[in-house]
Amino acid sequence: MSRLQTTKNQGPSRTSRSRKRAVDWRMVSGCLEQPETRELAMAYFKSLGFKPDDFGHVRLAQEAAVSSLTLAEDWLESRHPGRRRERARIGEVRRQLEVALWQ
Repeated sequence: MSRLQTTKNQGPSRTSRSRKRAVDWRMVSGCLEQPETRELAMAYFKSLGFKPDDFGHVRLAQEAAVSSLTLAEDWLESRHPGRRRERARIGEVRRQLEVALWQ
């Protein structure tokens, strides 16, 4: 047998995953750079019945934040395609939150 056949792909170690900073509300609101982007995402988040204070201890609020960030990311892509940096920051925080929620 060759080495590839006997070695399992272990993926990233848990220790490297655990070193990542936990996503907090400041990261979520901080990635929304422009006032209109922040207003759109926060209005959607609040329309789902959550307040920023809920984010730290209510899983559904964290899932709602993922949805809000996705909405903001899609809105930027369709309405403001030149704002790539903001969209990239939103995508990065959204992915970190998704990984934390669904690992």
